[in-house]
Amino acid sequence: MDSMSKRIAILLAACAAVAGCAESSRPQAMGEGTIRALNAAVTAPPVAFLLEERILQNVDYKEATTALTFDGLQYTVNFDYLFFGDTAATRLASVPFQLVRDTDYLFIFSGSLTDPAATVWERPIRDWDINDTTMEIAFGHLSPQLGSVDVYFAAPDTIPMAGEAVATVSDGERSPILEFEAGEYETILTSAGDPADILYRSVPTTYIAASNYLIATFDPDPTVTSPISVRFINYGTGTSIELANADAPPNLRLLHTASQTVAVDLYRDGDFSAPLVPNVAFTEISASTQTPAESVTWTFTEAGNQGVVILETDFAVLNSGNTTHVFGGVTGGESTFPVIDSFR
Repeated sequence: MDSMSKRIAILLAACAAVAGCAESSRPQAMGEGTIRALNAAVTAPPVAFLLEERILQNVDYKEATTALTFDGLQYTVNFDYLFFGDTAATRLASVPFQLVRDTDYLFIFSGSLTDPAATVWERPIRDWDINDTTMEIAFGHLSPQLGSVDVYFAAPDTIPMAGEAVATVSDGERSPILEFEAGEYETILTSAGDPADILYRSVPTTYIAASNYLIATFDPDPTVTSPISVRFINYGTGTSIELANADAPPNLRLLHTASQTVAVDLYRDGDFSAPLVPNVAFTEISASTQTPAESVTWTFTEAGNQGVVILETDFAVLNSGNTTHVFGGVTGGESTFPVIDSFR
């Protein structure tokens, strides 16, 4: 072999060795799993949820993101926020983790913008059968203001009894994943060890077979009238919905925007003994008034003259929430529509 051939052979061998080393050191993905985020910081605005340096979604208080699928490798999840006047986002919290195949990771941002924290709750991803009649549910505690609670999960109108709680949780904890037949249930929270001290009772809620749920408590905010805020999170759809407190009636107020219409009184469910909301003129907004949540007929009349009916319509007010009904349109064609108030 001449000197040129030797040099070429040595070069090819070196390239092969380098390529082999690079190939052997490359991380090998071990299947796929899912990640999602939840914002539990009551004073925080929406924060950015990132995988490494890639922004996945922005997540608001009490909201959960949809699940995103990634390979089973080592990652770091980050939460960022762009403060007013800054040109670059501030890194609030980071969680390094190894994504394991067929596992769902819920990354929770908590604390505040000035004192942030982040944790992760894991659960195995279940492969449901089309004939399954059960569902899975866990109960999470994300309310620093709330002490330890016992959780009862039972048929509507159940009275909590000692020894029948399905879980006891404190701030930052999540119960084991529990399995129940699909159907209608109430979630009841009591002080730990005291079933008579009911802190919260949800409205009856239907749970679907072959589904996964998380019921989580949060610190209250002015948007809800309940002293405890509870969210119903569907892992499959990623939806996060306020689970209304059956013992916390909603508030209603009226905004008058019908420029050619006289001031109005508002009566509820055929009770004309006194208006629920009296004498609201164009451009005015009434004070908030507590009212039951069920759907009934509402009657708008000329203020002080219930014999002149301007509009009759049926609607429900969101339980344990705050709603503004906008009264608008044109004379002879008035209408009303609800706006859910967020007072954070």
